[in-house]
Order: sequence, then structure tokens, then C-alpha cells
Amino acid sequence: MPSRLYADPARVLTRSGIDDRICMHTPDGARTWRDFLVAVESWRLAILESGARRVAVFSPNLFEMASGVYGAWAAGALVVFPANTSEAMVRLLAEGAADALIGQFETSGGLPVLAPAATDTPCRMEIDDQLPCELYTSGSTGIPAGIPKVIRKLFYEVENIDKGQYGRAGELPEETVVISSVSAQHIYGLLFYMLWPLAAARPAWGERLANPEAVVSIASRFSKVVWISSPALLKRLPDYLDWQSTSGRICRIFTAGGPIDATGIAHVNTLAGISPVEVLGSSEAGGIACRCRVPDESGNVPDEPWSPLPLMTVKTLEGLLWVKSPQLETDGWMQTGDRAEMLPDGRFRHYGRADRVAKIAEKRVSLTGIETLLVNTGLVAKARAFQLADAKASLAVVAVPAEKGCAELLQHGKKSLVDTLKTALLTSFERVCLPRYWRFVQALPEDHMGKTTLDVLTPLFDARVPQWVLQEKTGDAARGLLLVSANAPFFKGHFDGFPILPGLAQTQWLIEIACRTFGIDPMRFSGIRNLKFSRPVRPGETLLVEYTRQGEDAVAFTVRGPALEQTASGKLIFEGEPA
Repeated sequence: MPSRLYADPARVLTRSGIDDRICMHTPDGARTWRDFLVAVESWRLAILESGARRVAVFSPNLFEMASGVYGAWAAGALVVFPANTSEAMVRLLAEGAADALIGQFETSGGLPVLAPAATDTPCRMEIDDQLPCELYTSGSTGIPAGIPKVIRKLFYEVENIDKGQYGRAGELPEETVVISSVSAQHIYGLLFYMLWPLAAARPAWGERLANPEAVVSIASRFSKVVWISSPALLKRLPDYLDWQSTSGRICRIFTAGGPIDATGIAHVNTLAGISPVEVLGSSEAGGIACRCRVPDESGNVPDEPWSPLPLMTVKTLEGLLWVKSPQLETDGWMQTGDRAEMLPDGRFRHYGRADRVAKIAEKRVSLTGIETLLVNTGLVAKARAFQLADAKASLAVVAVPAEKGCAELLQHGKKSLVDTLKTALLTSFERVCLPRYWRFVQALPEDHMGKTTLDVLTPLFDARVPQWVLQEKTGDAARGLLLVSANAPFFKGHFDGFPILPGLAQTQWLIEIACRTFGIDPMRFSGIRNLKFSRPVRPGETLLVEYTRQGEDAVAFTVRGPALEQTASGKLIFEGEPA
């Protein structure tokens, strides 16, 4: 059931009788719809005065972002949605993707940064919904990639969201506020966080809530909220927050951009009292399907298939998912690159992305095949293979060791585990194609949208970064493996002929890991008590580290070597109020 005040996004500015209604809530107070319409007009006039025809809009402030976008559309300009404000992105904009900027950019690349014109007149124009726009993603290679769209295609999706609520039909109370942990620069955030609230005349919170603490704080202020989240954030919700203060207030959670497992679904349901609506889609195709997995009375989460959205027709050919919809830029069928299996009732099961291939030593190597073989050894729970951006485009693997793999690491070290895994790969790949670099972690890293990208994988290969595999965490106790890289720069000159890890480097790693494990602000660290080093740490060793949190102000630790002999111990002290 659509919202009572819903208007087609092209006619949002022409809606009458709501000037005094709240359009957005901000830390500085509420902004009315008249405030928004005046801001749109100020940007429209500024763009017309500048003569710009391609305007890039980027701002963490939703009011500035939305008014800038609608101001550009009202001026008949093409809007560019940058993925970020990195040097590579701004360089691309300056090379012709845009001729003016609106919002908050660290550098302009020589492009003019527009300022709003002075006016007190609201803009009440209808938008030309055949205007083109461009959305940029970070790209699978790390190079920003542009996706052309016609804004009418975006508007189809907004209508679909409001009518069907993506599997959770039923009108939301008018006072419902939309909050988001996802940036409006991302296609998912653009649709759910910016365009939908404007079309439904539903107030939104004007800043992205990047952490769970902010979500709980803001959600508890309003009687009803819809939360737009990422899988990455949902999977790490801490249970020590006052979720009771949000009880009955969070009436929808939408999540998209990456997978969330059954454990994550149950965790969210326990804390927030509601299961998220998962949305499957892409920047190119938009929303494709949805599902909502609700734990049963025993806490088990069913493996629900995906239901195509109302405007979406799907089929599979040779195991790949194809889609057809008026929201696509093509009128025909489009291959998605996802592996899927159709079910008799029209729903489908999703099996992840199709095979990824890299070229190593002039040979085509299946990255998906490498990952599958590694997991099949039983030594690895998850793996991601990719090429580093070095001169040789070297093949690298980041892996989460299984229980057997952890035992191998502790008893025989990283080299032994890597050699065993390489032997398994040699059954299907030539030696020249094997990964050269390996990192073992407690979980595959994810960006804010829950995707494991090159940007989050590459920093793991900095030898100064501790390689930590958390094995167990129960209450105030945690234990895991610390892998000491043989290439760590700390060994240089310490000492020639018999390198050992300096105590300062070892304690710095222990501090970083403790803060990450227990969610402690590193700025609170004030010192170490009872520090004792019992034996030297050599290159390539695997250490067993045991932590015990002692109240809010201390974390005791014990470090043991490969033969479980004590290596170091002490107590980390933290001062100041917990964040």
C-alpha cells in the first residue's frame, strides 16, 4: 500500500499543501519542505548562472545532497554521482565526466565548486524524467566505473519500494522517519535513503549513521523508524548497547550490497526485534529480488529463496541469472553474472557471482576455482583470491582458517599450512599459477556495504599490520592466533644473524588487537603494567594470545609460543570514559 502523500519523483517539487511539514531532521533542527524547495531553487539558479551541464554532487549532508541533485535536475543538467572523493575519482571528473561540483570535495581537480544562489523563492517545477545521469562505483579493479542511467528508470524503482515495501507490504505510519547507515552516493542509498523519503513525503534523518551507537541513539528519539543498513554493519551489532530503547520503534530494516549469513540474521532479530528485508541487486540492474528470513521458535533461520520484485522478470540460462524490467537501461534481457537456480514457484536460489578469471603468466586462472579448492581441503573456511597491484600483478590469497587450519598454524606455522594448501592446488593448477602471497585472518574484511573489495584486501599485505585469527570470544575472555610475518620490517637490524621481534612492535600489535577485539577506543590506552618477555619471537612464528578483560579499564594478556611455552604477559591499562 503506497504512502498517502506519495508523488512520482518527477513531481516531488510540485506537491502542494506540505510546505510546513518536516522534510528532514538534522542535528541542528528540523528542515521543512519549504526550506527544501527554496534550497533546490538556490542550486538551480547557481547552475544556470554557471552554465554547467554536467554537475557532480557529493555530500554526507542529505539536505545538501538532495537539494543539489533536484536543483541540477530542475536546471536540466546531467547529475553525476561520484563513488567517493578520491584523487582517481576527482581526476576522472575533471577529465570530462563533470564541469562543476556541488557538495564537499577534498580537492576540486580544477573544477568550479558551486555555491547556492541567494533566493527565498521555492522551486515548484516538474522534472524532466528523461534526463540522463551517471552513477560511479569504485570498480572491481579499483578504477571508478561509470554507469549511465535515465532518471525515469530510478523513479520506477522508487515507486516499487513504496508500493511493495520489498516484501513487507503495508503502509507505514506517517510519522515514520527514515534513517540510514548507507551513503546516498551508493545506488541502494540513493533509492532508499534519498529518493524514496522525498517521494513519500516521509522525513529522513539528514546524516548517515555510520555506527551502531548512532543508530540506537537516533532510533530511540522517534516513535517509528525505517533503518537502511548494510550487511557489514548488521553483522557486527554489539549486544551491550541499549537496544531496549529501540523496542517497537524499528519497524523495517532494509539491507543490500552483500550477503548476510543465518547467524547474522538471528543476531539482528534478537537485538532489534525484527529481521531485515534483504535486497538482491546491482548498480546496473537495480533491485532484482528480496527475501525476509525470520528465525523459528528454536532460533533456526530458514534458507528462504529469493522472490523477484514486482517489476522484475527473471530466468536462468546455463546456470546464470537473467533479468528483464522497465527499470533496466535495455528493453531486452540482461545477464547479471550471478549463479542461480529457478524454482517451480517462480522464486530462485542464489549461489553467488559467476566465475572470476585472472591472467597469470599468460595463463587464464579461475580465482573462483582456487577459492573452492582451498575450502575443500577442510583447512580453510573462506578464501578470496585476487591480484595485487604490484608490477607483476601477483596472485594473493586472504583466507579464514578452519579449526584444522588453526591447529596447523599453531603447531607447525604459516609456512607449513601454505605448503599444504599449495599441494592441494597443484592437483588443478600449474605451479607458475599458484598464489605467491598469503594472509590468514579471522574474517574476510568488508567495506561499509559488506563487500570484500580490493580496497579492503590490499592493506592486509602491509607486513606492519598484525595478522590475527580470533578463535574464541566468550564474554570478557578471548583467544586467537597472532601470525608473525617473516617480512615484517621490525626484524631489520634486530638483530643481524639472529632476528627477533622487538618488544615495542609486539606490544603495539597486542594493543591494536585488544582494542579491536573488545571494541575499545585506542585513544584510551595509557600504559602497560607487569610487562614480562619470557622468550624471543622469531620470524614466521605463530603465537597463541589469550586476553581477559578486567572491567572497563584493563585487559590482561598472555602470549605463548608454538610449543605453548610462555612468551610474554602483562596488563593493558585504559583511561577515560568508554566511548
